[in-house]
Amino acid sequence: MSSELDSLRQRIIELEAENAEVKAKYIKVMDENAEVKAENAKLRCALEEHEARFTRLEQRDKEKTNLISKMDDDIKEIKQSSANASSVENPTMLFAWVN
Repeated sequence: MSSELDSLRQRIIELEAENAEVKAKYIKVMDENAEVKAENAKLRCALEEHEARFTRLEQRDKEKTNLISKMDDDIKEIKQSSANASSVENPTMLFAWVN
């Protein structure tokens, strides 16, 4: 009987030691998890900032593209107006190639 009690006491000591190890590992994992969650929060915040910046840059790019297109149209119109004005001022130039 005393041998069985000694054996059970020894097993309790072993289980308590194992339990202490498991608790230590659990605490370590929880600390690491907290660090990962904090880093994740930082990365999410940075991602939101980058997405907002990217959206603003895309909008500016569209605005610049539209402005360039309008300027190209204006240049064509000015060239056309200039060509028409030149031909009205000097009508003989239009028919110079015919002679």
